[in-house]
Amino acid sequence: VILNLREKEFSQRINSSNYGSEGSITTVSAEGVVISSVDKTKVGTRLAGTDLFRDLKAGLAATGEVSLTVHEGEVEHLITAYRSEEDGRIYVGDFSLAGLTGSVWKVRLLTLAISLGVVLVGLALSYFVSARFFNPVRRMVQEIQERTGTMAAEGGQNELGLLAGAVETLLRRENQLFSALEGQRRRQRDEWVRRAVGGNLAAGGEDRPEGLAGSRLYAACLIVDGADDFAARVVPEQREYLLSLLGHMAEEAFRPRLACIASPGDSSGLVLVLGSDIGEPAELADAIEDGFEALGAESRSLLGTTVSLCVGAGRTDPCELGGSWAEAQLMLRQRFIQGWDQWYWWENRLELSSPGFYPRREERRILTALEAGDRGDLEPALRALIDAIRQRPGLGHDNILLILNQLTAGVIKHLIDQNRSVQSLLGPGFDIYRSLSRQETLDAAESWIRDLLRTVVGEGACCAPAEQDHCAAMVDFIRANLHRDFGVEEVAQAAGLSYSHARKIFQERMGDSVVNYTNTLRISEAKRLLRETAEPLAALAPRLGYNNTQSFTRYFKKYVGQTPGDYRDGA
Repeated sequence: VILNLREKEFSQRINSSNYGSEGSITTVSAEGVVISSVDKTKVGTRLAGTDLFRDLKAGLAATGEVSLTVHEGEVEHLITAYRSEEDGRIYVGDFSLAGLTGSVWKVRLLTLAISLGVVLVGLALSYFVSARFFNPVRRMVQEIQERTGTMAAEGGQNELGLLAGAVETLLRRENQLFSALEGQRRRQRDEWVRRAVGGNLAAGGEDRPEGLAGSRLYAACLIVDGADDFAARVVPEQREYLLSLLGHMAEEAFRPRLACIASPGDSSGLVLVLGSDIGEPAELADAIEDGFEALGAESRSLLGTTVSLCVGAGRTDPCELGGSWAEAQLMLRQRFIQGWDQWYWWENRLELSSPGFYPRREERRILTALEAGDRGDLEPALRALIDAIRQRPGLGHDNILLILNQLTAGVIKHLIDQNRSVQSLLGPGFDIYRSLSRQETLDAAESWIRDLLRTVVGEGACCAPAEQDHCAAMVDFIRANLHRDFGVEEVAQAAGLSYSHARKIFQERMGDSVVNYTNTLRISEAKRLLRETAEPLAALAPRLGYNNTQSFTRYFKKYVGQTPGDYRDGA
């Protein structure tokens, strides 16, 4: 019973008489005695001494399995052997290679036939599905063309091409419609702001624009510092675009603590309306300062200069924003005294007055040095007059302008006494008083008067060595601080100069602005790092003084003409 169970799987081949087609299996004991075979005459015979058995034994000893090819006349056989680990019996298979290869070809042909059948069925199904799918698509495309008025597709274009063209047209028209609606919304919002700060809103009769939440509203003017220089170096179209970007940045900078909408003002600034529910003045001041600091960091990179913010007092009724706007405009006078890159709020205004102060001794010293042609005392005398103004508490803007205009009048009188023409000295059509009134800060006014005095005494070159030292100090500061974000005012402080005077000296000596010179050095260093290192852009940007990767990429493309990634790939 055990023997039959173990050999059941071999019984068909052992008992088969069809030796030529299917082959046979012979069972051989470990001693080489044939136990069972198709050829009954071989049962009981010993194979131990044959060459075939020795080859089989050698192969089985090495791997446990053997496959050999033998020839009997012109017939080629495949002989296989397997030894059982349990009882040591050897099972020897004898197969005709012709029969085996014939079976393989039959399988291959059958597989090929099945594959062809599957392909044909797939093509038929594809045709059926495409017919069911593309007919509705074509009808849909035709309906889209009829409704949108699109041009008919060129001959030979398939349904997918028609559909892609129609969808592209719809998307383009959707974008145009969205842009038109967004433009209309912004125009309506700008019109609301213009009427609000002009005091032309009906009391309680108009809703606030979208995005302007808060129980109290504050009008503010956001001014680009150095407006004349900004206007001179930026064409009107680009200036309008940059101010628009500045408005978007302002709206984002004050969120989420304050609601903000920005609207175009004049060529040098924007009108802001801030909304807030913050009741404590100190907390509101912190919110405004946080927003202004965030905006200031971006404005230096975007505009190449700083900005100033003047905020009026809060109003609960939008129709009263005209009063808040008037207060914001008055705060520009405080900006004239205290300088750029700051924010001023009506609630924190200085108590400015006009006590009738006039520094006659300092003015007399300037005019005496001018009459004597004493170039060495002119600048110290002017510095003493400006210091006297700064040290006078509560001195108002109007009083300061009176002092400076009076000094300018003394300079003009000196020219007239010497029979010298102001127009020939300063240029035809030059309005000396209008030029002085356009100075935005006391520092800028001081620099303007200094240049005027130098021109009058012909002192253009007398201070060249000192200016050269100042310029060297600024260049050293820039090179030492390329790794961090800084403004022109810090460069000026490093040289011991005012903001406007530092910009003027640097431009004259270096032939370039401080901002452009700084960015040129940074981009040059960036190119070296991109060539020699594999540092990611996110790591390079702060090393080069840029606040983020976007700013770094924008400036790199502006100066090099390609993005940092493209430059690194081509290096």
